[in-house]
Amino acid sequence: MALRTRALENVGVEVLDFDIQAPMTDAIRGELESLWNEHAILLFRDQHIDAAAQIEFSRIFGPLERHPL
Repeated sequence: MALRTRALENVGVEVLDFDIQAPMTDAIRGELESLWNEHAILLFRDQHIDAAAQIEFSRIFGPLERHPL
């Protein structure tokens, strides 16, 4: 399954028809990582997730770091 995207006005892409909480295959993870590397900004509209789910999803893009404050 290829992810559908739409270019944002100046930089980045919107990932369309995507549910962050849905189970993800390695192929989807790889595609998201490639989109991140190519566009630097990914927009996922209308997601309803808690902080723990957001943190877990964010790990797709690499190791997380604590904010210094």
